[in-house]
Amino acid sequence: SEKKFLKIAKHNGPDFVRYNHRQFSRMYPAGKRVNSSNYLPTRLWSMGCQIVALNYQTADTAMCLNEGKYQTNGRCGYLLKPKCLRSSKEYFDHNSTKPTANAITLTVQVISGARLPKPKQSQKGEVVDPYVRVELHGPPGEVQHERTSVITDNGFNPVWGAKFMFTVNVPELSMISFMVYDEDRVSKDDFLACNSYPVHEVQQGYHFVELQNHRHEIINQCGLFVHFQVTLKE
Repeated sequence: SEKKFLKIAKHNGPDFVRYNHRQFSRMYPAGKRVNSSNYLPTRLWSMGCQIVALNYQTADTAMCLNEGKYQTNGRCGYLLKPKCLRSSKEYFDHNSTKPTANAITLTVQVISGARLPKPKQSQKGEVVDPYVRVELHGPPGEVQHERTSVITDNGFNPVWGAKFMFTVNVPELSMISFMVYDEDRVSKDDFLACNSYPVHEVQQGYHFVELQNHRHEIINQCGLFVHFQVTLKE
């Protein structure tokens, strides 16, 4: 259960990684999540957990990360755990903030967007005020987030030109996500679309990031124009 996992993660992280070398472990959201919210699966993946259950009916960061995780193999078959979770010489400590030999600096520039959708329950004629939240997820010390400015009344071709820099100590266990929201000055901001990618799969240069709706479906001709720069951390 989620409660037991949190206790193990805090006190016996490396032991749990060792356990997952030979046994399967299945985690599931706590029963108190009556609103079908989710925990972040990246923390469990960073300890070698093989079966990480989520509330699929909820369009949130957790589900976006889960969808992005399995783009690596074309959404079929199994994913091989990173070498740091398979090595028997030294068991990985997900609570450690010490950089690995593969540590990088990832610079993300969110340049513009195209054909962003309207909120799920929007009214006819409504125009969105979009912004992008760029998040880095992985082991506990790897969580970082930034956000662009809000573009007023333009979901068709908003331009941000925002640049963010992330320090990634364990690229093979980290993911970068793009969460697009519509600013609401009266109530909670509305979710519009998202997508996520494993950091070790990110390639330098300009890319068109396709976006998914709340049903985890790719939206036709909708996305973000971004630029990635990857440099080894000194």
